[in-house]
Order: sequence, then structure tokens, then C-alpha cells
Amino acid sequence: MANKKQLNVLITDKEMEFLEKYCDETGHTRTAVIRQLIRELEAHTAAKAVESLQGSQMTATGSTPCLKSGPCAPPSGQEMSSIEQLQN
Repeated sequence: MANKKQLNVLITDKEMEFLEKYCDETGHTRTAVIRQLIRELEAHTAAKAVESLQGSQMTATGSTPCLKSGPCAPPSGQEMSSIEQLQN
């Protein structure tokens, strides 16, 4: 088991009511809910970092980022005409 730390959080009455109601409805403890929210925040932050990296690749190359492994191929003539039609 990983080392655990205790956290005391000050929240409003409204926030506590919401948390308690959510816990009652789902059967989760307050601790479990807060841990899950932290994990989701961590995953969200990692996803934003990936999006940012992809965006910087797009800016550097002047094209959309490639989601497949390996180098991205430039758009074909047909793809370029479709892109141009969308821009007009």
C-alpha cells in the first residue's frame, strides 16, 4: 500500500451538501470521490499536455498533427482541394 497523507479541506455548506448527497446516491465515500476527482484531474492535465504538444507540432510544421505512428504524409491533391473548398 502506498504511503498516504491526510488532507483537510475547507468547503462551503453547499459544497458539502452536494458531496454528501452524491455519496449517498452512489454509495461512494467522500474520500473515494475526492481521490477519483484528483485522478481525473491528473488525466485531464496529461491530456491537455498532449494536445498542447500536438498543437505546437501543428504550428511548427504548418499542418495538422499526425495521430498515427511514423512521419505524416503531406495531403494529397484531392485532400488539398477538399481543404481549399472548405476554406472558401
